Formats: sequence, structure tokens, C-alpha cells
Amino acid sequence: MRTAAGAIAALVLAAGSALMGLPPAIVAAFAEPLRPLQAVQLYLVDPPFLEKDNGKDKIAEDLSGAACDRSGLCLAINDQSRSAQFFTIDNGHIAAGKKAPLIDDVPSPSTLGEKPAAVAASPLAQGCLDQEPVFKDLDGEGVAYAAPYFYIVGSHGCSRAGNEFVLSSFILARLRADENGARIVETTYRLGDALRTAPKIGPFFGKHLIQEDGLNIEGLAVVGDKLFAGLRAPTIEGAAYLVGVKVSALFAPGHEPLRGEPEIIPIALGCNVGVRDMAAMPDGRLLVLAGPAQEQWHIPFSLFTVEPRPGGAVKQIAVLEDVFDRKKRAKAEAVTVLGVKPLRVLIFFDGPKNGAPREYVVLE
Repeated sequence: MRTAAGAIAALVLAAGSALMGLPPAIVAAFAEPLRPLQAVQLYLVDPPFLEKDNGKDKIAEDLSGAACDRSGLCLAINDQSRSAQFFTIDNGHIAAGKKAPLIDDVPSPSTLGEKPAAVAASPLAQGCLDQEPVFKDLDGEGVAYAAPYFYIVGSHGCSRAGNEFVLSSFILARLRADENGARIVETTYRLGDALRTAPKIGPFFGKHLIQEDGLNIEGLAVVGDKLFAGLRAPTIEGAAYLVGVKVSALFAPGHEPLRGEPEIIPIALGCNVGVRDMAAMPDGRLLVLAGPAQEQWHIPFSLFTVEPRPGGAVKQIAVLEDVFDRKKRAKAEAVTVLGVKPLRVLIFFDGPKNGAPREYVVLE
């Protein structure tokens, strides 16, 4: 059986073809294939992460984003939930804690900006957005931390199963917890404005995820006053995309549309390779967890460092060894930086219970 790790060389060759004409610093990121990186530790999770199944709690199997603050308090999101869940890490042990509600089961009138239903008649969006919207879960795909907030982002795309327009997945939330445990949650629709109007990628907003390579977010990071959304799709000519927007514009008071232009940054990850998650590094670079833009089994999951600016350096630093659960390849879905020098990262997988978190050490 041919594995993703066995297809790395082919991926590198394909990526090289796609990278012709790009700056040498970017092409150099693919100069030599990397050996598959094995985890150094599988973490124990107890108490477990939880998700709802027919109204009852069960152990989560589709964690999709995680981030930690400097004190060691962390937050994880499940892509089929209206809540996030706090957790802590201690010497190979994860303890999941209280849930943090983010949205209700109906739209909130306090959500900033305008509902994206207004784009249904736009020629840029004739996919899921021409259907009657429903409001259920956030479809959370990424978590980031920048003091004093945790940021949680919905997929901002059609549902992968059913091609529905789920209004609640077009929300960006941020959560602030004070020393007394009180939590303040703000939500906004304005990130959708940036995606819909962005050059090159805007025409994919609201399109069918599989048939039309529809736009959807899977990574989130905040550097300074700029929030970066990492797109799983579309990928164009060997490049995935980051969309940068000022946090102050996204969360400005009122219901006016987004003001200001988003920054669109192509990052050369390879043919049909998209962003699966991101994390901000202390030096301002982004750590990008990359993988198949769709369901291409032969494309491995890998790690890149990215300077988040047009023309910034993009470097592949690791290719992950495949992880299997119940005879199926698990999907690497969330990455958190544990430390630097050497770079230590924690990766969660979609499919296994509790995300089967594994620690990796990467020598840059």
C-alpha cells in the first residue's frame, strides 16, 4: 500500500513544477525531500474533551483548533459545536476543563457587521449561499491567542456534507477570561467581507467545497494587530493563501461592513496543498500545518514556517509520519507551539478520540 510518506518525493516534484517563476527563497523550501518525522510522545488526555451527540456528551473525535496563553491556559475547538473547551498541559498530560459557550442556537443581534446572506445574489457566490440559511454550530476550524483574547473562527464556507449555507459558520469570535473566571465573548461577521471581496480568492467564496474548490478557513493566527486566516482551499498554481485583516477593523463597534482592504498573501505549499492549521511563533513567523486541500490521500501532512508578508520566506521544516486510527489515516488538524530552540509542537488529529495529541520536536 502506498502511503502519504511514500509519496513525498512525488509531491516535491509536483511542488517544484508549480513553483517555477517564484522567488528563489520560496523554491528552496522544496529543494530536498524530508524524512517523515515521528512523534516523541503521545499525550494522555483525562478528563476528556467532550462533544454533543444527540444531546448527550461523548468524547470528542473531531478537534480542529487549539491555542494557549502565556500562563498555560489553553482553548480547543470542536468543529461541530457552539462551545470551546479550556484545557491545561502538564508533562505529557492534558486535562480538559470547562466549556466556554461562544454562540447560541439563534443569531445574536449584537454580532458585529452584516449577516453574509446579502451576498446570495452576488455573481461571486452561487454555491451554498443561494440556499435558505440555517444556524446551528460554529464549525470552528481555528483558535489563536493574542493577549488578552482567544480568537475562534468558523470555516466561512459551505458545509462539507450537504453543501448547506450555515450562517453560524460565518462567524469570528473572541473570548476574554478575567481573573475571576468571568468571560466576555464578542462575535463578528466582518471576516466574511474580507474573503468575499479579496482579489483572486473572492470568486471561490460560497462555492461548493469539493466540486468547485470552495473557499474555507482552517487556520488562524494573530500577529500584532493583524489577524491571519489560513485557507485550506482554494489552492491556485501551487499556492495556498493567507488573508490578513486588522483586528480593530473586524471588531469595530456597529453593524457597518468591514472598512479597509484585506492583505492577500500566497504561500507556496505545493500542488493541492492547503492550510490545515496555524500558530504564531515568538519571532513573528507563522507555523503552518499543511495538508491535502481536499481528500488527496497521497499528500502528507507537513509543517512550514512562513513570514506573513508578500514575498516572505516559506520553508518546509517537517513532513509528518502518517498516523492511523481504526485502519484509517488520521487527519492532522490542530497545532500548538510548546517551545522553541528546539521547536516543540503539539498536534491534534481529526478522527481519534481526544485528538490523539502528539508532541513533535523539529530541528529547523
